[in-house]
Order: sequence, then structure tokens, then C-alpha cells
Amino acid sequence: MRTLVYVAVVSLLPAFSVADSPEFMQQYRQRIGGHATELRNMLRDFDDDARRSNLTRPEALAMMEAKPEKFFKERAVRINGYEQRLARLEAQEEMLRYRASPLAVFEFYRDHDKQIYEETRKAYRWGINIDGALLALMVWMISFAVLGVPALVFGGRSRAEV
Repeated sequence: MRTLVYVAVVSLLPAFSVADSPEFMQQYRQRIGGHATELRNMLRDFDDDARRSNLTRPEALAMMEAKPEKFFKERAVRINGYEQRLARLEAQEEMLRYRASPLAVFEFYRDHDKQIYEETRKAYRWGINIDGALLALMVWMISFAVLGVPALVFGGRSRAEV
């Protein structure tokens, strides 16, 4: 009996560690939206400038990369970086729409935008929503099963009982 109480208490640790993940991810997702909008605006401005010169974005970037001046080359690299980051943020935003799924939680922690993560972490206030409570319950049940079944089968018995 004492072993099961110990297992139940130890199983709370991973449950508490993920309980606020959905709320944190929601705030992170909102920040992704802001950053993505900013990147779209910068790319739209670049496209407008290129269009006024009768160029497409790829043509304008190729022309800038071909220039000998460092300024143009660096600007082309920066625009390409904006495109790539926007694509990553949009993919992550799509994945986070299913914020309560365990897959989304693990995917988020595996591949997140470092800058947005830090901004969110600094502004974040701990809180548990219903998704977090359900996720914590699910993690607790899994932890309890993983730790409890072996404890029931192998632990908690004295040598005299065996």
C-alpha cells in the first residue's frame, strides 16, 4: 500500500510539469501570429518595391545577389531568411491549432522558434486551463501505470511473502 502511495505522488511530477503547457502554447501561438504578420508585411513591402521595377521577388533577389556590393547581398540573404522563417512559423501555427493533443506538446518542445519562445517565457504567468488539466490527468495516469504496475508486481512485498 505504501508503495502505491509513493508511486501516486511520484507520478504527479510529470503531470505538474506539463499541466500549463497548453496555456503556454496558446500564448506562444498568439505571438507567432504577430511575428508572422510582421514578416508578411516586410515581404509584401519588398514585393511592392520589386513590382515597381517590373521584377518578381525571385528576380529581385537574384539581381541583388549578383551585385558586388555587400549591402545588396546581405539584404537578399535577409529577405530569404524572412521567407524561410515565415514558412516555419506558419507550419508551427498550423500544428498548434490542435494544442491539446500530446503530439502538439511534444512537437512544440522539439521544434520551436527560440526568439518567440523566450519572449513568451519572459511574459508568461503560470496558469492551468481545462486542456492543461486534462493533459496533466492523462500524463498522471500514464505515469502511474508505468510506475505502479511494476511496483505492484515486483515491489512492496517482503521476502517472507514471496
